[in-house]
Amino acid sequence: MRHDLKALLLCASFSCSLLVGTTFGQGSFVTTFGGGTAEHGVGVVLIPDGYLIATRVWNEQTGKYEGQLFKRSLNGQALSVHPMDLVGAIFLQAACPLPDGGGLAVGSVIPDGAHEHNGLVVRFSAAGEVIWTASPAVVGEEQYLGVTALANGDAVVCGMVDTGNGHDGAVLRFNAMGELLWTHVAGDVLDEELHAVATNGNSLLATGRAMNFGGTSDTYALHLGLDGQALWSDVFGGAADEEGRAVAPLGSEGYVIAGHTRSFGPTDHLGRRQQNVHLIALATNGDTLWTRTYGDTLMSRRPFGLDLAPNGDLLLCGERYSTTGSVALVVRFDPSGTMLWERTFDLGVGERLLSLRSMPDGFVSTGWAFEASGYQVLLIKRDANGF
Repeated sequence: MRHDLKALLLCASFSCSLLVGTTFGQGSFVTTFGGGTAEHGVGVVLIPDGYLIATRVWNEQTGKYEGQLFKRSLNGQALSVHPMDLVGAIFLQAACPLPDGGGLAVGSVIPDGAHEHNGLVVRFSAAGEVIWTASPAVVGEEQYLGVTALANGDAVVCGMVDTGNGHDGAVLRFNAMGELLWTHVAGDVLDEELHAVATNGNSLLATGRAMNFGGTSDTYALHLGLDGQALWSDVFGGAADEEGRAVAPLGSEGYVIAGHTRSFGPTDHLGRRQQNVHLIALATNGDTLWTRTYGDTLMSRRPFGLDLAPNGDLLLCGERYSTTGSVALVVRFDPSGTMLWERTFDLGVGERLLSLRSMPDGFVSTGWAFEASGYQVLLIKRDANGF
């Protein structure tokens, strides 16, 4: 595989320190919210009057994680909170919108009295009401880490299963009523995990990581038909670690994977390399269209979310970090993977963005910020230029 590597310097980026709850221009804001324990926003869904943020919440009284939906206005103001009221310990990992409104949240549940994870899918309305949940019984453990919705309302989730011989990647499809239609498990003697899945309407691409015999991880891509049949799979990597964390369709021609790499990118005078953003564009037949590496020798960058802007640009969210801590990160690339701008959001201690949704007037992104009171939900709305 040929790597077209492009190291872009930090001086081309824009950083800003932000006050919580401050608005910046028409409709732009940065805010944090939550209780006194730990809240992580794992996905954001646009609704007519604002946003629903799917959140993993630690309940100190019960000693378990729970799922909640925070409803916020278009300006980021609090409207309501909707507990999912599910039985067991709930670990939400991702969420996505549905074509007809509302959304899907996925993760896992440890039933009361049990100790193993079962995969969990939750469908919710635009009003924040749980419509149905699905948690198929499996041998061993199963966790869902990514989700996408099909045009007919079906849910496709990805993650991993563990039957005692390590992790295998898994992709499952549920119909709009929550009934399991098919399961595809992909793996060999080493560990595989799938973190994100996307559709172009004709097929599916899931990405994650596959361990290799050298003891490092490679970015893993698995291409499936909508019927769950494997079309092809491939790994991408070098001498160090790579991992795919997000994926988005490039129209009907293919997909782009966003992940991180320590094998490619700039090195300092001692040959050391930070963790860099790694973009891989793949045609639907598996050919590599292009690859890009973005980073510098001062800071590491890791992506966790990716979406297409209306004009075809790529919007990526995640974190920029060093030994002194992390800041929330958003980067915009053109359709060929050339970096247009970088924005960071520093609230003082540590921040990470996990999910991003493009909008006609910009984007909205959620994740977490670590504050004096603990982990809080971080919600950011910005215009198309990141302001």
